[in-house]
Amino acid sequence: VTVKASAPNTNTASMQLSYSAGGDTTNTSITLPSVVTKFFSAMEIDKAAFDDKFDACGMSLGDVINTSARWATPDVVRDALSGLNMALVDAGDPATVIGSATYPGPAGPVDCFVKLEGVSDSTFLMDVRSGDDALKNTLEKVVKQVLESS
Repeated sequence: VTVKASAPNTNTASMQLSYSAGGDTTNTSITLPSVVTKFFSAMEIDKAAFDDKFDACGMSLGDVINTSARWATPDVVRDALSGLNMALVDAGDPATVIGSATYPGPAGPVDCFVKLEGVSDSTFLMDVRSGDDALKNTLEKVVKQVLESS
């Protein structure tokens, strides 16, 4: 069974099973295991190391993401990055979310960094940097999809 979610979901996947035996009908719910595919390895670093590595990846103009989804809070963004197996870096500001990870590229691990700054209740400034442009672009799309889903 494959399930595609367009927004964060805290419900556990389950299957409803009904069967009859000896004239009695039984209905039961069976919880299904949910396995999330993760390609990143968390990179546990402090804020100073993050800033150095982030800056070394070059400049990015960043994208402004406007969302009307009330659930798109910094805490939800933290959960989303953790769900991707990114390490969370303490930004020193509760409205800013920072994540770091490595991706197992064909030529060796590639660093990947995400910084989201809450500008208002419904707007984030996102800056994604990586040593690989395709990885950067894909991660930007994933984070945008999480925030813009409603």
